[in-house]
Amino acid sequence: GRIGEEEVKLQQFAQSIKEQITCSFCYEIMSIPVAIQPCNHRFCGGCLTELVNNKKDACIQCRKEITTA
Repeated sequence: GRIGEEEVKLQQFAQSIKEQITCSFCYEIMSIPVAIQPCNHRFCGGCLTELVNNKKDACIQCRKEITTA
């Protein structure tokens, strides 16, 4: 019924928000979010620093070359 549909929509919305605020490197809620260019994927500032220090020059989500952090 109607309540079930609303609950499904709410769960989908909550999942969407969780995906947007979760770091793709550590899978935790982002701490000091930083977007990389050109893809605009976001990671924790500390995770991005770790990736750069490990000579990763491509986004771990889409493999595009990182041009700016």
